[in-house]
Amino acid sequence: MEQYKPLKGVKVVELSLMVASASCGRMMADWGADVIKLENTKGGDNFRKWPLSIGAPADDDFDPIFDNLNANKRAVSIDTRTKEGQEIVYRLLEDADVFLTNLRTEALSKQGLDYDTLKEKFPKLVMCQLDGYGPKGEEAGRPGYDNTAFWARGDSNDTYPVYMPMGFGDTTCALGMMAATVSAVLSARQTGKGDRVSLSLYGTAAWLANILVSGSQYGFKTQRKFQSLWCSFQMQRRPLVHASGCCI
Repeated sequence: MEQYKPLKGVKVVELSLMVASASCGRMMADWGADVIKLENTKGGDNFRKWPLSIGAPADDDFDPIFDNLNANKRAVSIDTRTKEGQEIVYRLLEDADVFLTNLRTEALSKQGLDYDTLKEKFPKLVMCQLDGYGPKGEEAGRPGYDNTAFWARGDSNDTYPVYMPMGFGDTTCALGMMAATVSAVLSARQTGKGDRVSLSLYGTAAWLANILVSGSQYGFKTQRKFQSLWCSFQMQRRPLVHASGCCI
């Protein structure tokens, strides 16, 4: 892919923190998209300093873990809580193809950046939003992280605390986000109508375990340590469709 950039000419405005959405933006940038990362005015993305927690460098000039997820992007510092900041974001979105975020809908609404607001202002825009547990159900709107929404709720781990490979759930979700977002951009360019891409950490975990989850409905049993996800569905008596947070 060094010479062929299939997303050249696609503009992405990214308002994200930590790993999952940033990984999606990095891959889109690698494919040629112009990705503009929006960061707050009080230190920026908190993932900039997160590497210090595992003993890695996190200097302004040398932050390899942060850079690995954010290379090939442009960045701007904006206070999106102010009217002036919101107007700047709107100007950036005027000719954008994608708005990429992992902020919860409640936070986006306070900043005038929720889907219902943006689709009226920018009908051709594709909005891609990642959350912890999906847009519906009693857990919608709860904060979710790789270790809580993906591993602890969807992994084969039956011990606590949960010790998980860092970032595996986030980067797995990023692959799905990119595929769905690119598809939505293609549709928007053909139809002139934008769309909403919604993906959750929990829904992705359910999809990865879909054969085992479905098989358990028909009597399939596996080892105890692999039971947490599908047993949780049976115990809570929730329809399986509620586990999926991805709707395109």
